[in-house]
Parts: sequence; structure tokens; C-alpha cells
Amino acid sequence: MTTPCISIIMAVYNGEKYLRESMDSVFEQDFQDYEFIIIDDCSTDNSSKIIHEYKDKRIKYFKNSTNIGQTKSLNRGLRKSCGRYIARIDADDLFLTRKLTKQYKYMELNPGVSACGTASKKIDESGNKIGLRLPPTTNHEICSAMLYRSAMIHVSILIRSKSIKSLGGYDEKYPICADYDLWCRMIINNMKLANLPEVLTCHRQYIGSLGSRTYLDKSVLELTEIMSNYWSKFLNHEIPKSELMEISLIRWPKSDLTPDKMCRAFENITDARRLADVDWHYFDSVSVDTYKLLLWGLRERNQYRRTNKQEVHYLRIYYNLIKDYVRKPSIIIIIVIALLSELIPVKFIHYMKKYFSS
Repeated sequence: MTTPCISIIMAVYNGEKYLRESMDSVFEQDFQDYEFIIIDDCSTDNSSKIIHEYKDKRIKYFKNSTNIGQTKSLNRGLRKSCGRYIARIDADDLFLTRKLTKQYKYMELNPGVSACGTASKKIDESGNKIGLRLPPTTNHEICSAMLYRSAMIHVSILIRSKSIKSLGGYDEKYPICADYDLWCRMIINNMKLANLPEVLTCHRQYIGSLGSRTYLDKSVLELTEIMSNYWSKFLNHEIPKSELMEISLIRWPKSDLTPDKMCRAFENITDARRLADVDWHYFDSVSVDTYKLLLWGLRERNQYRRTNKQEVHYLRIYYNLIKDYVRKPSIIIIIVIALLSELIPVKFIHYMKKYFSS
């Protein structure tokens, strides 16, 4: 029996709603030299029945004896894999037809790259497009963006098996952000990362699900710890964990992070990027991404407070920010744009956010 080139790993728990669509997107790949490892984490719905409807010999199905969570299930899948490359897919996400082919060719032509991702389309529960995720493409941009967010989309990844296994797989103490931790550890260990600029995957985003208080609390704690490790080892630079937590909260209007703390988080990111060994410019792609991060953070915070009938004196808020950051022109420009956006109809803001969504 020949060894497959790629091992595709799926961890599924009660995924019957989209599972068939997700599996079909794997079998519709024009690259066919793979094994499909599915770890069933004790599903109680029809997931197992759906999987067994497929008679493809490339499927390797394993059911956990107890529910152990996604991170541990992925590591079990890694241990069962024998491909030279590892791909990932969740039970509600999709591969586009040329995904594996294009990534395989790229990795074969670039042996110094340990992992390659792609751009991805955001879809809702009905499969409708709600945005795009266009991650940075070069290694130095990815290293820089990783200071404040994950710059690799997990569902899009193709990673050399020897690279991920040499690091011991995913860190099981991170049930939510294990992928972000993995990319950071790869960079710390001098492994090169890349993203293809093409949209080759679809990742499903449930409106409102990621904004839950429980999810926010758990993910922020994980992100803060991972960031702290990355900043100290990659940059040899440490800041208080409370300030790293502010960085992870900018995108969460429900956190009630104050505008002043948002601006401080932006300053910390900018200062860290200057310390990194990257080709830094005021208007490179990662800088523009951080400008957008602060802009939408300020705007969404006020919008969230209005929606929930919390008092918002935005003119006074922006006046105080301008006064405090008058010597920081990049922050002042973003504050002024955010202030002007308060006067623009909300529908237009939502349209622009969707258009520029990342």
C-alpha cells in the first residue's frame, strides 16, 4: 500500500448539519493523493452515520472513547497520519476544488516553507458570503501580524508533517487557540510560513456565537498567554499581560475596552513591530491592518454601547483622545476618521466594514 502524499484531518463533534457538505468538498478536490482521517469526538447526533455512508477507502475513521475536545482530537489524528503534508478541515468548513493542488505545488517549489495557508471566504449558516479574510502572504508580514492576531487561517493550512510533529503537534492546554500557538511556536523555531493570496477555502462564521461572554473570557486568556510567550521569545520584549489582553480585546466591542486602552494597544503593537526584524513601513499591509483594527474597534464600541442603551458621549470621548494623543499623528488620524464615521449613516458603515472585512 502506497503512502499518501497528504493527510487531511477532521475532528468532528455533533457536526451533522454541515458535515456532508464539508466532506464532499474534500472528495471534489482535483488532487486525489490523500488519506482522510476523521476523529469522531463522541458525537451524539448522526455524524457517525453520515461518515459511514461514504465508502471511499481513503477515509480512516476513529471514534474517541470519551469526549476530549478538538485540540486533543487533532493530535490523535496527527498520530494516525502518514502523509508528507497535513491539511485541516472542520465539519462546517469547505475546500474549493483547486486548494490542495495549488498548495502542494507551492510547497514542492518552496522547500524552505514549513506551512502554507490561503485566503478564505467567510460564509454564514446558509452558505452566503459575509466577508473575506485576506491574510498577509510573506513570512516577515506573518511574523509581524502574529504580534496581535493569527495570520494563518486554520482551515486553509497545508503543513509539512515533519515540521508539526517535531514540535509535538498542538499544545493541548489551549482548547480554543491551539492553532495560533502553533504558528507562533513555528516562528520562534525559525520555521518559515506563507499564505497564497487566492481564496481557496470557506470558513463558516455563526453570527453572534463568537461574541458570547464565556467564549470571550476563555479565548482572551489563551491569547494573552500565547502573545506573552511570542513577544518574549520572538522579540525579546515583554509588556504587562494586562496590556497584551487589551490587544486581544480590540476586536470585541462587548468587552467594553475603553477607547484610551484601545489606543494604548495600538501603540504597543506599533512599537513591537518596529522592534521586529521586518521591512516596516507606515503603509505596508500589516500597518494598514492595525489602522483598521483601531478604527473599527473605536467605532464598534460606541455602536455596541448605543445598541445596548448605554450612555455614549462620543464627542467628549474623541476630544479627550485627541488631547491625549496630539503628539501621535497616526493615532490622531484614525481618531478623526472614527469621529467622522459617527456622523455617517450606520448602513454605510456596515457596507464599508463588509467591503473591507479581513
